[in-house]
Parts: sequence; C-alpha cells; structure tokens
Amino acid sequence: MQDELKAGDRIELLFALKAVESGSYNIEPTTIKYSSNSALSNSLSITVLDETKEKSNLTTAITLDKNNIFTGESVKVTVKITNNGNVSAESILVEGAIPKGMEITEGIYDRYIKN
Repeated sequence: MQDELKAGDRIELLFALKAVESGSYNIEPTTIKYSSNSALSNSLSITVLDETKEKSNLTTAITLDKNNIFTGESVKVTVKITNNGNVSAESILVEGAIPKGMEITEGIYDRYIKN
C-alpha cells in the first residue's frame, strides 16, 4: 500500500497469470479507492487455446479402375494413404484381405512402411 501518489506520478503493479484450461475468460476491472473517490479500470477478455500437439493423422481410400469385370480380367486397385497431420507417421502397416474368388496378379497389397 502506498500512502501518496503525487500529481503526474504513476505506479504499475505487475502480475502473471498461467492458463490451466482452454476457454474464454474475462479479466474483471480493478477498483481504485482513494480519499472519498474511486476509479474503475477497463476489463479485458482473453482466449486460451488448446496446446497444439504434434501428431500424425492418416486417412486411407481404395479405388478401382473399373467396377465390373469378366472372369479372367484384371482390375487395378489403388490404396491411397494421406497424412493430414503435422508430423511424419512411422511404422505404417498396411493390411487387407483379398476377396474370395480373386487373386493378386501384380504388386503387393500388405506392406510395412518404416521411416
């Protein structure tokens, strides 16, 4: 507590806040009481965001070059894997079952990809 604040002088009080939960918060105004008067400061709003975590996020889709074939014909199957995350994905294992009545004629379906 200060006994006196002379004309033209200024006092700054500093403190720190630590965000412990995400959300929107209001910092309420401070009230200054002096002599028989009082003054109210402004209020502030602050938004606390969730910490950005680095992670990979893989999505996969299968497409065919044609949907109808005759016995003895081949169809090309594409397995597309996309990393929508913000870091590399490691030790990726691609597995799948070949439909009964079909067989692989070229390429490899199951695959282990290591970075």
